[in-house]
Amino acid sequence: PESITQTIFKLKDGTWIQMSERKTAENGLVVVYTDITNIKKTEELRYQTAMAEQAQLLKSTLENMTEAVALINENNELETWNQQFLEFAGLKEADVKRGVKYNQLLANSALREVPALPMNECLNDDGFGETEVVLESGIVLLFKSHLIPSGGMLNTFTDITERSHHQRALQESEQRIRLITDAMPALISYVNKDMCYEFVNREFEKWYHRSRSEIISHHLRNVLGEQTFSNLQIYIERAMLGQSVNFEVETTMDNGNSRISNKTYIPHFDQERNVVGF
Repeated sequence: PESITQTIFKLKDGTWIQMSERKTAENGLVVVYTDITNIKKTEELRYQTAMAEQAQLLKSTLENMTEAVALINENNELETWNQQFLEFAGLKEADVKRGVKYNQLLANSALREVPALPMNECLNDDGFGETEVVLESGIVLLFKSHLIPSGGMLNTFTDITERSHHQRALQESEQRIRLITDAMPALISYVNKDMCYEFVNREFEKWYHRSRSEIISHHLRNVLGEQTFSNLQIYIERAMLGQSVNFEVETTMDNGNSRISNKTYIPHFDQERNVVGF
């Protein structure tokens, strides 16, 4: 039997017709027209329902995120956002609508310090960029921007104020420690479990005639020399076993002169009482 050819088309009045054609044995043509409007409406309703469910799921997901989210299309227009974005921007729901110009919206909001689009120069080769932004209110945001295939941008904002304050406090504490230790005539250093220096004071630099950059992250063997490192090995092992060690040792310097020094290795324990350095 000849195969049946089907064609579906829509009339001006909205009626959907399926046209089926089949050749007869006498080389004639049988054409059957079927009204499939109800079927198409059912399919369309099913599709719209599925899209509505996905949209609701996306909206629920966005609203439950702690990050602010803003999706901008290729025309620099706002497409999607969540409540956290409105809160960071200091805007009300009535102030924002789909299609508003993104840069103009930010310029009149609490997010005016956020980099404007386009920001291609801030993106890496993967189309991603991030920076910290301090708002006038003192809130510190981690701003991330992702280039999407359509040419738009997906921007996220995370409140890192507390983390930023902790980092600043830590930096200030390290500066105070550095100021104190650099003023002391003794050699002070910290060595991690990999036997690499993480901290040295100015007197340590002077003693070994090396800059801080030539010491930090370098192995003791490379800084002290093979012979000196071997002489200290037994004391290092005891410190890494959790013992405080005090001893005197004679060291031959790079210029050939010998010096006798009194050293103290104090083990550093983590919360689980494991030695992580000295």
